Amino acid sequence: MAYIKTLYENQPSSGAALLIPELQALYDGNLFFAPPMDRPFVYSNFVVTLDGVVSYNYHDFETGNTISDGDPEDHLIMGILRSVADCIIWGSGSYKAARKFPSTPEAIWPKESLAFRKQRKTLGLAVHPTAVLVTASGHIPLDGALIADNEQNTIILTSEYGAEQLKSAHGGTQIIAITTGELLSAAAIRKTLWDMGFRSILFEGGPTLFGDFLSEGVIDEMFQTISPRLAGSSSDHHYLRLVENCAFRPENSIKSELVSVKTNGAMLFTRYKVSTR
Repeated sequence: MAYIKTLYENQPSSGAALLIPELQALYDGNLFFAPPMDRPFVYSNFVVTLDGVVSYNYHDFETGNTISDGDPEDHLIMGILRSVADCIIWGSGSYKAARKFPSTPEAIWPKESLAFRKQRKTLGLAVHPTAVLVTASGHIPLDGALIADNEQNTIILTSEYGAEQLKSAHGGTQIIAITTGELLSAAAIRKTLWDMGFRSILFEGGPTLFGDFLSEGVIDEMFQTISPRLAGSSSDHHYLRLVENCAFRPENSIKSELVSVKTNGAMLFTRYKVSTR
């Protein structure tokens, strides 16, 4: 039985209360989102060490599960956040690291599969959130669960070059070229998904794509599990941190507002509203 305790709460007074009673009891409270009217609501979820590492970047130790030590409450919150999303974004690096798994709520927390399905039905959502893979190059393995198993609808957003590389992808996977160049704009990704009818978007990785989303002002809120690990750093191996390939000058650094803090023992589960610039 997962146990989560709320330490601090400053959610918006307006907006829709999302969670069904079963999930409210597990989450120790409700979730309130206040989505904009002209674009999707985009929220991220990461688990980080105390010094900001999201991946040790070693084979078989690349996912957040290593950072969290498989913490049950982290998995539960991940499942809850997936259960209220129209779609879930993975970058190519995240997909390669975790391609054995679908990005469904029950895949990360099977114990509440019935509650997650009830939650989605209550919100009028599809049985599973749509998986969105972002890869400019199209150089991704095609044997991952999101493509080969086709348990959930999958969309690959890519370039014209990437679409050419992905022609042999599973027939149920929708491939959309949103640029003729080599770079995929975070704003273009958001607009494409908005035009396709997606209103709530969960961003699950990775840190390089996250840097793009932050720098373009596309992230509305961040959910962040803080693990009591310290990863350190050295010149021998590059650990991936929350934001990669993107550095903000002090005068342009992105500020955020604390919305909530929850805990179970040594783990902290935080939520921040990201200030738009």
